[in-house]
Amino acid sequence: AFASILSLSATAASVILFISPMKEVQKTKALGSTRGQSALPFVFMWLNCCLWGLYGLQARVLVVIVVNGIGAILSTYYFCIFVQVSKGTERVQLLLSLFAATGFVIWATLYSQKYVGPYVETNFLPWIATTICVLMFASPLIVVGEVIRKKDSSFLNFRLSVMSVVNCLAWSGLGILYKDLFILVPNVLGLLLSLAQIALFVKYPAKPTTNPIPI
Repeated sequence: AFASILSLSATAASVILFISPMKEVQKTKALGSTRGQSALPFVFMWLNCCLWGLYGLQARVLVVIVVNGIGAILSTYYFCIFVQVSKGTERVQLLLSLFAATGFVIWATLYSQKYVGPYVETNFLPWIATTICVLMFASPLIVVGEVIRKKDSSFLNFRLSVMSVVNCLAWSGLGILYKDLFILVPNVLGLLLSLAQIALFVKYPAKPTTNPIPI
């Protein structure tokens, strides 16, 4: 019974994690500016969801497919908003990252069906998905230099950071329960990276935007 409750909690935490940036992204859309925030977390969120979705299809686990399908759709929306409001070099960089991520997912899809190599007995997809999962949790810290320099954590997404902590705690518990390193390792690392983001919010409180938009 405890395992079922923990599994349900972890699944719910993942869905809420994917929804959590919505309000901040809507604010970005309303202001027509990225305000120095990076879209990289959404690129890695999309990659993470696509790869784990592929793994779910391979393993025929419906809940993995559904949860990551939701995450893939939402992260696509978030990324599109950032592309819409970005300009010049920033937009070019976003589009290049999109093309690179799409190419990677196409390769992973073909690899999962054994259309492309490496042709070995070991299935590398869980390993790759685990690595991308850690990068997803680390990606918000790409702006850490800017946060420290300006002593302003508004470059980070607070709700996303908080839900990352909750999500990683739930999945780490599940990893311990099932003694599954594929679940435990990325989520313990994700927990540490997310706590580092929370520490930045505590040390450098977010400054109010110059043109606040009620959401």
